[in-house]
Amino acid sequence: MVWKLHSGQENLAWEEFMVDMCFRFCDDLDSKLVEDFSRLQQLGSLDEYSVKFEKLKPLLLVRNPTIPSSYFLECFIVGLKHAIKSFGRLQEETTLA
Repeated sequence: MVWKLHSGQENLAWEEFMVDMCFRFCDDLDSKLVEDFSRLQQLGSLDEYSVKFEKLKPLLLVRNPTIPSSYFLECFIVGLKHAIKSFGRLQEETTLA
C-alpha cells in the first residue's frame, strides 16, 4: 500500500507512514492519555467508572510497564465519589481486586 503525504513525499510505504505518524503524534497521544487518566472521576455508577478505568489502565501500562499497582489503586480511589472514597480508604486495600 502506498500513501502520498501533503509534505510532498510520494510512494511512502505503509510502515514508513506509520513511523512518521507515531513520531508526529505519539507525544501528544501520551500526554492526552495521562491527562484523561488523571482526570478520571466517578460520575455515574461504580461499574461505569470501573469500566472506564480498566480501559485506560492497560494503555498506560503499554507506555510505561513499570508503573506500580499501588499507583493504580490510589488513582482508582481518588476518582471515586466522596462517600465511596471514604469507605475505600477505610478498607486499607492493597490491590484493585
